[in-house]
Amino acid sequence: MTELKSFHKNSCYLCESKNIESILYLTHVPSVNELLSIETCPDIETRYPLELCRCVECGLVQSGFELDRDLIFPKTYPYLTGNSGALKKNFQELASQSFNLLNIDENDLIVDIGSNDGTLLTNYLSRGCQVLGVEPTDIADIAVINNIPTEKAFFKHSVAQKIRESRGNAKVIAATNVLAHAGDIISVMEGIKELLTKDGALICETHYLYDMIKTLHYDKIYHDHLRFFSVGSFQKLCQKVGLEVFYAEKIESHGGSIRIYAGQKGAHKIHLSVAERIGEENEFGLNTSRVFFEFSERVTESKLKLLNVFSEIKFSGKKIYGVGAPARGTTLINTVGIDHSMMNCVLELSSSKKLNSFVPGTRIPILDEKLLFGEDQPDYLLMLSWHIADFVIPILKKNGYRGKFIVPLPEPRVVD
Repeated sequence: MTELKSFHKNSCYLCESKNIESILYLTHVPSVNELLSIETCPDIETRYPLELCRCVECGLVQSGFELDRDLIFPKTYPYLTGNSGALKKNFQELASQSFNLLNIDENDLIVDIGSNDGTLLTNYLSRGCQVLGVEPTDIADIAVINNIPTEKAFFKHSVAQKIRESRGNAKVIAATNVLAHAGDIISVMEGIKELLTKDGALICETHYLYDMIKTLHYDKIYHDHLRFFSVGSFQKLCQKVGLEVFYAEKIESHGGSIRIYAGQKGAHKIHLSVAERIGEENEFGLNTSRVFFEFSERVTESKLKLLNVFSEIKFSGKKIYGVGAPARGTTLINTVGIDHSMMNCVLELSSSKKLNSFVPGTRIPILDEKLLFGEDQPDYLLMLSWHIADFVIPILKKNGYRGKFIVPLPEPRVVD
């Protein structure tokens, strides 16, 4: 096992204030990407504190602890964007929207930060654009095989300068579920500003703090996510490096995300959506401590309700499997206290790189979902990718699953 360090983040990533308040302490959890093989029996599994905090001065919500980035993004990173039908559809919509909002032509360079297997960039390549991915893990090799040129690196200011010197400025820089992860966020944003054309745009997608708090998505809290943006806090981040938010839209991705466009100051007309989103955030109380401490109390209630559902099922002699092994599932399983005596296994797609590993922090094996469709079916399936339950449940039924489903959040419920 790789021994890497974590450290307590006692200052704000944005304004550097040390006036940080703890909102929610969940538990000690392993890195969601450190997967142990079911063929091994390790005597140690390193766990790290999982805590949500808030800067009292500027309102940025962030993790209380930061892990070494090579632990968060190992070379053998197990997540493939192309395995998610929902994300592929979202990226198609993002590309189409960007062509409508921006004057993009085939000579323009499109850069994707944290490009994974290149799924997003295929939508620009097919329209004749010049594309470049930036991806630090070995998944970059898959993108290259799929004809997506990729720089294998963590994006930062010096990488942006290198791209600019070799490829020129970028009309679009996409950062989908990336800016919440970057440790040196200011260096990343300065690199984005330098690499953008005068009329270009950063397109950021990130878990939306407003939705996470309002609809109780506490499973989005894991060590990969160093910060949780509102439109208001993202606007402050952009202002710090001389960029300007000009469009903001709620999207369904990951159960509630925000898509934000930002560009060079004064380069774009600011859409009414920006003021609307910030107004909604302020009215809800995202700038107050009260909302977050109420969130903490609701998380406790939710965990107890889910345990009660498990208790009733197990005492009736029924069998529960999990389905889907997203990173957020590790948070849910560990913080609720679900173990292998309560849930036999978690099932994943046959193409998943997580197969034949344990769910981090447990001895619950991750196995091929083909096991679900035989004669020995479980009575219940815990939907760990519950945010796409409406999409997944009909598919599982069509493929032959005859049991019931447990949807854990926002309110635990059983679905026939």
